Amino acid sequence: MLDKNIFDLLPDTIKNAVQGLRELHQSPDELSIPTILQVANFAVQGTTNVDPNLWKPMPTSLYTVILNKSSGRKSTVLNEVMQGIKSFEKKEKQRYKNEILSYNILHSEWEKDFKKAVKDGDPLPQEPVNPVGSTYMLEKATVNGLIDALADVPHCGLINADSAEFFKSHAFQDKSSGRDTEMITTLSKLFSGERVSRQTGVKENNVSIEDRRFCMLAMLQEELADFLTNDNYRDQGFTHRLLISVVPDYNETFVSMADAKKRTPAIQSKLLGPFNDRVEQLLETVIPNSEYNKSTNKTFAMQQKLSHAAPQPSELMLTAMTVSETDESNQLIDEFRQLTDALKTQQGYSKFANFMNRRLEHMLRVAATLAKFNGDKEITVRWVRAAIGIVEWFTTMRVEMDIKSNDDNLIVKAANSVYDWMQTKNHNEITQRELQQKGPRAYTKLPLDSRKLVIEEMISRGMIDLQCDDSTGKKTLRLM
Repeated sequence: MLDKNIFDLLPDTIKNAVQGLRELHQSPDELSIPTILQVANFAVQGTTNVDPNLWKPMPTSLYTVILNKSSGRKSTVLNEVMQGIKSFEKKEKQRYKNEILSYNILHSEWEKDFKKAVKDGDPLPQEPVNPVGSTYMLEKATVNGLIDALADVPHCGLINADSAEFFKSHAFQDKSSGRDTEMITTLSKLFSGERVSRQTGVKENNVSIEDRRFCMLAMLQEELADFLTNDNYRDQGFTHRLLISVVPDYNETFVSMADAKKRTPAIQSKLLGPFNDRVEQLLETVIPNSEYNKSTNKTFAMQQKLSHAAPQPSELMLTAMTVSETDESNQLIDEFRQLTDALKTQQGYSKFANFMNRRLEHMLRVAATLAKFNGDKEITVRWVRAAIGIVEWFTTMRVEMDIKSNDDNLIVKAANSVYDWMQTKNHNEITQRELQQKGPRAYTKLPLDSRKLVIEEMISRGMIDLQCDDSTGKKTLRLM
């Protein structure tokens, strides 16, 4: 659970939404707060950068992963705080439907004007641009899918209550063709606000986009999160960009159907409604700053029917949110930086050193999200303090989680196989050489270094005792 002192610093709309999820679904903070924070982040990313005063302004976008058990009410909780986004997208789809009709008429007029200008030798009219698209929310994506989506809209998000399909897809798992590297490189570039491109053999299909924003909320079961230990993802810097929440086991109090039906509408209206309204309000402010070419009076009236043109690379209006220049703010940030440097060398934190290097960046993105969502124009001491507490919370969960890699799972599986084999075959003791010659395939097929790890695993779990004959060097495994 998030510390109460930190929770009290959050915007009222967010606190009320968390309370609403507690009352409706008994959701623990580890599920509700990261979900709500990420939805709020999606709402602000299209209008707001954060200026750390230490380096150039950067996106506010966050990548969040929530590890929860199966049937952990992931979809139920997410649906409660997605109503603002769904309402916004519904309006956008209707807007796009209307504008594409106008655009098609306008483009038809342009084609006639273009042909006439070519024939008469007059200046060529500028081709009208497609209207902004209407799909801001993705459930899964390939690299091409992400690029195509961001070619149509200024920002988008991948928010999914069951993200296993995404992380187990060819885009993430296909090492042979390099698709996995391409995907995590693209996600890393988008996180940093860098340009992403698609180069093909066909010029018309080449796409290059920049100044777009993308955020992600992935919910999945812990046993499906072995990608978090993938060396390639770590080396490419992808996992360091993730805020990870681990939902603990919790017991639910029984609520009758009658009580649930009676209180649900009031809670949704009073506690969750204002949050969803604020999300929709913020999304409606993301309007690309562009106009259609008014080259002829003939098309001017039709152009006015189109509310805004497709976003161009420089057209996303992003206001840099800065930290208030006060001694208290500066002191809090300096203390947070010093603590981060000190933690890097401590046991339990050292293996997350690269994530620790990004803690300041994560903190500033969270602080900017809270400030903008609350309607503030700068990051005050309140938001700095709240963001520090939230990132400390995420850090603790990250350090304490125990996600086994595929290699680790093979070691554990082999250790169990050897133990079962020794019991079944009544091998109360056996030499390492005999184990290699006669043992179960789960052990014998492993390379030498991994077989050593299997022995260490069995010893650490009290399965065997390893005896070594100093005179011969023979090593013998004995069942405990």
